[in-house]
Amino acid sequence: MNVLVYVDLQLGKPRKNAAELLTYAGKMADGGTVTALVLGPCSEDLSQLGNFGAHRVLHCNAPELSSFDGLTFGKLLAEAVQFCQSDALIVA
Repeated sequence: MNVLVYVDLQLGKPRKNAAELLTYAGKMADGGTVTALVLGPCSEDLSQLGNFGAHRVLHCNAPELSSFDGLTFGKLLAEAVQFCQSDALIVA
């Protein structure tokens, strides 16, 4: 099973629950691929998400993502699900 995890940012850094969500996704994937999706400007090295089970990280850092817009974020989530051929999406 392929699992996509939306990693929310707080002040340019992944929220603390990212580790827990990615660990859960790894168990859920059961040998499939876990992808972390990060939307917006980030000041941290996102490759470290691999320490918690992400096989790959997709980061979209467009200027319009610096503030939350539900419609834009929703469209990007839907596109990422299709791109990654995800069977499940975790958002928290």
